[in-house]
Amino acid sequence: MAAGWSARKSSWTEYEVRHVYAELEFFGHAGKTTFHGIVDPDRVTELADQFASLGLACSIELYAFDNGPLLRELQVEGRADIPLEQGG
Repeated sequence: MAAGWSARKSSWTEYEVRHVYAELEFFGHAGKTTFHGIVDPDRVTELADQFASLGLACSIELYAFDNGPLLRELQVEGRADIPLEQGG
């Protein structure tokens, strides 16, 4: 885990990951790892860079507050999808 990040198992199949600029929930969906949460819009590129530095591939969609329109989409190129242990 990179400096400043904390993680905990929040349910049987979900993990909560936090930093001063992000609160994310990771879970398995349709055979892939999905995440949602809150990210400081001014630091979403920093989040993408963090994933890239770990070699993780993902797509990040940034929406306006309260189910607003899509503001930005980033594709993070990496070696693999974010791995998530399934089950207990």
